[in-house]
Amino acid sequence: MKRLLPLLAMLALLVNCAKKPEQAKKPDARRAPKVATTVVATSPLRYEVESVGSIESDEVVSVAAGVPGVVTKVNFKEGETVTPDRVLCVIDETRYELEVSRARAERDRAGANLTKATSDYDKKQLLFGKNYITEQEISGFKALMDSAKAELDRAEASLKLAEKSRNDSSVRSPIGGVINSKNISTGEYARPESVVATLIDLSRLSVRFAIPEVDSGRVKKDMTVSFTTQVHGSALFHATIYWINQTADVKTRTVQCKAAIKENLAMLKPGYSTTVRIAVDQNDRAILVPAEAVISTEKGFILFVLEGKVARERPIKIGVRARNDQVEIRDGLKEQEILIVRGATALRDGMEVEVSQ
Repeated sequence: MKRLLPLLAMLALLVNCAKKPEQAKKPDARRAPKVATTVVATSPLRYEVESVGSIESDEVVSVAAGVPGVVTKVNFKEGETVTPDRVLCVIDETRYELEVSRARAERDRAGANLTKATSDYDKKQLLFGKNYITEQEISGFKALMDSAKAELDRAEASLKLAEKSRNDSSVRSPIGGVINSKNISTGEYARPESVVATLIDLSRLSVRFAIPEVDSGRVKKDMTVSFTTQVHGSALFHATIYWINQTADVKTRTVQCKAAIKENLAMLKPGYSTTVRIAVDQNDRAILVPAEAVISTEKGFILFVLEGKVARERPIKIGVRARNDQVEIRDGLKEQEILIVRGATALRDGMEVEVSQ
């Protein structure tokens, strides 16, 4: 046992000596945080008003039957392109032809009665001039002539109405366009207000959108707007503003606008949703920084710039949010300064940093 104690003491000494080099390897100070930087530069910036809208046709027409009756012919189908005055369907044409014939016969009879009454009156005028008949008798013949003339006027009006009904029985397209919906079939009974078809003029398209009332003073007629659709992805289309509502919506606080589309009409359809942008101003020397470099605090927005190896906190005033996730800096940052763009959220003013390569 006495021999074992000196041996254990030597082993303990060796273990302690082995630990000391490992402990010496631990650093005494914290390592400086790594950051990424960029040199601040200026670039052109367009100030835009952005809105969501939709495409619509300037002409959407519901074609009514116009006259009552049974539909005897249908000459169109959905999706078909029609020209103005194209006969879409025919309603009870035989009946309306007969009504025209009857009205024409009534007109001819009334015309013959007037001719006879006029002739009788002219003859009686000669006799009255020779005092062969009394004034009361000549007045009676004149009344018959006037009555015959009134009857002819009524007959001619009835004939015109009958001819109009006959013409209306051939239901025509009032505009050129595409049949969007077909609402009638052969054999159906149509009332005058029955909608036969809905037509859309695809040659006159507009994009309708609403802008915030605070921006309405900067948006003017004849301004060009650019827009994209969900259907065509990033493809850019253009239109010209031709209508700005004179009143704002009291619920949404927006102003409705319309812009006429003059290009690529074949690619667009009414109902497509759009994202609309209107350039209202431009700054050729704007300072734009990545959004991740801007930090929101209780006191406002800040960022960090690099001075030597030290990060310096800088209060700033921001402007608009630009594309590519960038933010406009209107005050607090100058061109050619070194901006910390990554790793800034863990920094404090005056902290030494290491710039990553």
